[in-house]
Order: sequence, then structure tokens, then C-alpha cells
Amino acid sequence: MPKKLPGRCVFCDRPGLTDEHLLPNKWMRKVFPRPPFSTREWSTKVTRGPLPASRTREIKQGSIFSQKFHIACRPCNNGWMHTLEDTACPVLLRLISGQVGIGLTTDGQRLLSRWLVKTTMVAEHAMPAEVTFTSDDRRKMKESLEIPRNCYVWIASTTGQRWKAAIEHLSVHNLPLFSPIPNTPLMPPIDAQVTFFGLNTFLGIVFSWSTAANLVVKLDPHHEWITGLHQIWPIIKPVMPVPMFSLRDVEVDAAHGWFEEFLHPSRVRPPP
Repeated sequence: MPKKLPGRCVFCDRPGLTDEHLLPNKWMRKVFPRPPFSTREWSTKVTRGPLPASRTREIKQGSIFSQKFHIACRPCNNGWMHTLEDTACPVLLRLISGQVGIGLTTDGQRLLSRWLVKTTMVAEHAMPAEVTFTSDDRRKMKESLEIPRNCYVWIASTTGQRWKAAIEHLSVHNLPLFSPIPNTPLMPPIDAQVTFFGLNTFLGIVFSWSTAANLVVKLDPHHEWITGLHQIWPIIKPVMPVPMFSLRDVEVDAAHGWFEEFLHPSRVRPPP
């Protein structure tokens, strides 16, 4: 039997992988006391082309804060990833602790966006075959903390229970796009993902697509939940006041459903 080749870091392609916590375990324990026994749920929904979506839902022992991934080398894990985590955690802890009246400056929005995107790059390796960020995206994140061009980040405050400690990840491959402008050339299909991070009173959403398609994401203004989402990447306000309008579970679920319908439409959308 041929010897299995050692794994290589998804950020720098070095051998010698170590375990990486998905969430900063030591920081999160300041906010989330752990029961001696708990379970975590990991949900992934995948579509390839015109085929119906398939969902994988796993329930494992341990909380989402104990989730580890064996995808990063020691220099990355203990180097730039550790530095980014330690730098972002004071901002993140204020948000997940529910402190009101916090204003995120441009630097704060960029820092939090970098951490959320990096964490999403790690999280989507729960199903390695369905990864949507490219190796070039991850390399640039490692080298300069560059957020991929095709990436949006929103945050919100929440008041419910379902999203106090939850991660939901949806991905799609070869999703066809139809331009709203008649008689325009066909747009290339996209690979895309959205990840929801629910942490106490904080909600983070990362949406990205790995393609050259010139896609502009506009959330549906007819839904009440849009009032509570604040776009922090690309940056549109020099200071982002958080929170302004806290979302209940039903509203977060509605936002999640909107993204799910975008990535996994219930019916094929015909060209105009």
C-alpha cells in the first residue's frame, strides 16, 4: 500500500499540520461558560449545478468552541493567525458581551472583517470537497491579510436563543446567474458560500464567491431583518454604530432563508 502523503497547510502549502481552533477558545470562555457535556451542530448545504441541494447535518460531542481543524501549519497557526485572533478579540468580545453604543471605526471594521473571513476560510474545510475560497485567496490572506475582492461581511446584534452559539454554512457550485438586463451576455456560473456565526448577542455573516463574475449583492429591502444588518465590508461608513436594531431569532432565520434561497433557488430562474 502506498504511503499517504502528509497534509499541507491550506494557507502556505507547508507540510506539518497542527490543530487549529475554529473559534478562540480561551477568549470565548470569558463569555460562554461550558457545561461538562455539550454537543455542537454543523450544517452544510451544497448544490452542484442544476442538481437538487443536498444537506449534511452532523451532531458531535463538544461545543462549537472546541471544534478544531487540521489544516494549518505551526508557523501559520502560531504566527499570523494567532496575531490576528489576539488583535481582533478585544473588539469581538465587546460585541458578543452585548455592550451597547459601540462604534466601529474603519480600522475596527477592517479588523473584524479579516477575522470573520479568515475564520470562514477555516470553517468551510468541514467539507473539504466543497471549499469555495481559492488557494490564492488564502495565500493573500496569509501574506497581507487581504480580504478577497468578491466578499461581503455584515454584522448584527441579536436577542434570541437559537443563534447564541451556532454556525451555519451553505455552499454552492456552478450556480447559474441571469442578468436583469435584457439581451446581455450570459454570466459565468459561480461557486459561492455564506456562513452565519451566532455568538451570544453578536451575529456575523460572510458571503463570498470565487469567480470573476461582476456580482453586486443587494439585500431585499422589503424584509424587516435588513434594518438590523450592518455592512462592514466593503466599508461604506467611516464609523459603524452597533447595535441600532437587534434581531430576534425569527428575523435571523429570515435572513438565513434569504441567502439560502439565493444560493439554492427553489425553482430554476429563467433568463429575462
